[in-house]
Amino acid sequence: RVQNFDFIRKYLFLIIFYFLSRTYNDITYILIKYLSRTFILPTIKNITIFISYTAADAEVVNAVENYLLDCGYDVKRDIRDIKDYDSINDFMNGIRKQDYVIPIVSDNYLRRNNCMYEIMQLLKDDNFSEKTFPIIIDFSKTSERPYNFFDIQYRIEITSFWENQEKELKNAINKISLENNVELANEYRLIKNYAQTVSVFLEWLKSKLVGVISADSDSVKIQSTAYDIVINIDKIISKK
Repeated sequence: RVQNFDFIRKYLFLIIFYFLSRTYNDITYILIKYLSRTFILPTIKNITIFISYTAADAEVVNAVENYLLDCGYDVKRDIRDIKDYDSINDFMNGIRKQDYVIPIVSDNYLRRNNCMYEIMQLLKDDNFSEKTFPIIIDFSKTSERPYNFFDIQYRIEITSFWENQEKELKNAINKISLENNVELANEYRLIKNYAQTVSVFLEWLKSKLVGVISADSDSVKIQSTAYDIVINIDKIISKK
C-alpha cells in the first residue's frame, strides 16, 4: 500500500509539473520546488556525489546541487565540506573516495589549477568512467572564436593554454636558486601534466556527457535544464 501511495504521489506531481512547465518562469519554479518537496519527499540515499566546479559557474552549480539534494543524495561541495578535511588538497584528493562525481566543466573550469588537479586525481581511479557524470557549460561562437566547446579548435586552444603556463613557470623557476624552488618545482610538474590531462579528458567527455547548459542561459533556463540533467543522472544511478 505504501508503494502504491508513493507511486500515486509521484504520478500526481508529474501531471502538475507538466502543466506548470508549459509556462515556466520564476513563480512556477518556486511552485515546482515546493510541490517536489511535498509530493515527492526524497528518500535519503546512502550515496555520495562530489561536485567539481569553479566558483565562476556558481549559478549552475547551485541549481544542480539543489536538485541532487532534492533527490536525497549526499552532495560533497568545498564551500560546505572542506572543514572536515585537514587541507584543500586533502579535500580534492577525496574525489576518488566518493560514489559518484559530477564535474561541471566550462572554459573557466579548464583554466583553473584546482579543477585540473581534481580531474587528474579522478583519472587515476580505475572506475572513473563509470562513476562520472560530466556537465558542460558551452559558450557561443563569435567572430573572434568561431568554434564551440566540442570542436577540435577548442581542444587545441585549451591544450596550448596549459603548455604556455608550463613554459612561463619554467622560465620563472630558472631565475630562482635551486634551494628556493622546491615547492615551485612540484607545482611545475603538476602543470606540465595538465596539458595532457585536459586533452585526454576532453576526448573522453564526448562519450559520457549527461547534459549541456549554454553559458548564455538566463536563470529560468538554467533551472529547467539543471532539473532535466539531474533527473537523467538519478535514473542512471537507480539502474546500477
